[in-house]
Amino acid sequence: MEVNVAAIIQHKKYKDKFLLVRQAKESYQSGWWAFPAGRVEAGESLEAALKREVKEETSLDVYVIKLYDTIELPEENVIIHFYVCDYQEGQEGKVKPGSDVDEVRWVSLKEMRKYKMRPAMYKIIKKLCSSYT
Repeated sequence: MEVNVAAIIQHKKYKDKFLLVRQAKESYQSGWWAFPAGRVEAGESLEAALKREVKEETSLDVYVIKLYDTIELPEENVIIHFYVCDYQEGQEGKVKPGSDVDEVRWVSLKEMRKYKMRPAMYKIIKKLCSSYT
């Protein structure tokens, strides 16, 4: 089973907003929105993969706070570990799309329901709504 990691990053000033990325046209999930995420490479720790993927997709340097949830997607042969992450003060204005995303946006949990996402994302958003509101 392929192992992926995803970062749940809350805006420091606007606490109701979280960072989302839109997959680039070259991606198999082109146009879909998600938390910054990606595949764990062979020999790479989950935390190292998470930091690398967030940096590649958003230019943010993050540190991992805790594992939030894990979701298995047997139909895709994927397991996704969702982590709560934080970033240094003042970096939120420096966020920009990286190599495999074409847009980065701070979005409220309520607004996220209108975005095109994988079903696993909606499960996490529902859980976040009960945790962060």
